[in-house]
Amino acid sequence: MKPALPDASFFTPLSLDGPYDADIPPEYVSRLKAANSAGHTFLPYAFLGIAAYFEELGDEERCVHFHERAIAQFRQNGNTTGQAVVEARKIAALMKFGETKRASAYVDELENDRAGHLPEAFIVYNRAGLHLQNGDYARASLHFR
Repeated sequence: MKPALPDASFFTPLSLDGPYDADIPPEYVSRLKAANSAGHTFLPYAFLGIAAYFEELGDEERCVHFHERAIAQFRQNGNTTGQAVVEARKIAALMKFGETKRASAYVDELENDRAGHLPEAFIVYNRAGLHLQNGDYARASLHFR
């Protein structure tokens, strides 16, 4: 007896026609396709790898873009923990690129976005990290508490 094939609706075609998709190196495209065929739970991790690739190249715009794609996939999958991890990595990348004000504004945005369903502790932790990076140890300490 052969196992039944999964429902066709399980497989959603991955379209790579968005901004910067043409810049994805071939090995990452094959990882995306493999992740997509394995199910959408793996797809955000592939986007996270692409974000890390562009971060290493020093390409802020593409790095942030692919972090956002990973975040969107985690949200779509209902994976709040994965979303929180990528949000923190995006904030860290912005800080690495010297975008302190942008990172702070992003934390403000997350704090006001209750639809994102991120735990308060995550937001406070990232706010503390921003203060720590800016050398404001007293404020960082307050947030870490």
